[in-house]
Amino acid sequence: LNLAELNDLREAIQATDIFFYSGKVVPGPEQTPVLDRLADQIKEFAENARKSGVTARFMLTGHSDATGRETANASISAARAETVRALLNKRGVAPELLLVRGAGTFEPLVPENSQTGSSTNRRVSITVNLD
Repeated sequence: LNLAELNDLREAIQATDIFFYSGKVVPGPEQTPVLDRLADQIKEFAENARKSGVTARFMLTGHSDATGRETANASISAARAETVRALLNKRGVAPELLLVRGAGTFEPLVPENSQTGSSTNRRVSITVNLD
């Protein structure tokens, strides 16, 4: 893989979000193909980064909508990130490549003024880091 292809893969990984129903820490069944593809992309990226002499790490950031108390939202966002890490591990992604954090309501993707906004903000996002 050349640098442009690796960068395209990085952008594809970072453009992927795993979405959740309100109050849930396990993604719905419609997220299964997204998780399958994401696991394959992460494994491919990590392998190619390793061949290039760098270590790839993937930050899984859990998010919540603004419904409910902030303390509950902080813990549900962290639980979502942990769940996605476990689901990616089951798909063959090495656990040491995956870091997790919960952002609660502090990093919304869209404003919380609609049903769509709420559901869009209930997600796990991925950031690719190279060491």
